[in-house]
Amino acid sequence: TVAAFMSPHETAQLAIVAVAIALGLSYVSLVGIRRLVAAGWVASCLMMLPASIFVSQPALTNVSWLPISVTDRFVIWGGFADLATERPILGHGANYANTAKPSFRRIDERIRERTNPTGSARSLPISPPHNVYLQVWVELGAVGALLLAGFGLSMISAISKLTAELQPLAFATMAAVATQMLSSYSIWQYWFISIFGLAILNLAMAHYAILRRY
Repeated sequence: TVAAFMSPHETAQLAIVAVAIALGLSYVSLVGIRRLVAAGWVASCLMMLPASIFVSQPALTNVSWLPISVTDRFVIWGGFADLATERPILGHGANYANTAKPSFRRIDERIRERTNPTGSARSLPISPPHNVYLQVWVELGAVGALLLAGFGLSMISAISKLTAELQPLAFATMAAVATQMLSSYSIWQYWFISIFGLAILNLAMAHYAILRRY
C-alpha cells in the first residue's frame, strides 16, 4: 500500500481506495456490497463506450486541474471509441487494438500533441486503449461487452457462495480488479491475466481450507 502511494501509478492508488471502500461496506452489508459491485461492473462494461466519447471532448481533455495522465487517457479513449462505433456489434477482432495502427479521425493533431508542464511538446501514446472495458468494445463489440458483463456477474454470484468470512476479501478483490481494468494498458498482458487467475485460485483454496475445519 505504501509503495503504491509513493509510486506515480494513479490506477494502483485508486484500486487500493476501492479495496478499502469495498472492505468497509462488506462488513456493514454483504448484500449491499454485492449489489454495488454488480451495478458498477455492468455499468463499466456497457456504458464505457458512450462515457469515452463524452470525456474525450476538448472541454475535458484540455482542463488544467486534472493530471495530464488523466487527460491523455481521455484523448486516447476518444480515438478508440471512434473505432468501436465503426463496428459496434462484433468489433474489429481480438487483439486488434494492440496490433493495428488505427487512424484517429476524432483526435485533432492539436490535441494529440500534448504539452508538458515545462512547455516542451511530447507525442501522445495512442495504442493500446488503456482501458480494458473499451478495448473489449473495440475488439469484440457489444457482444463482447455483454459477455464480459455476464462473466463478471457469474464471478459475483460465485463470491456470494463463499464462506461469509471470505466474502469481504473476495468483493474487495473484485473491486480492485474492476478499478484496475478502468485504466490498465491492455487486457492482453500475461501478468495481468495471470494475477487475476491467481486471486481466484487463492480464494478457492482458502474457501475449501475453511470448510475442512468444520
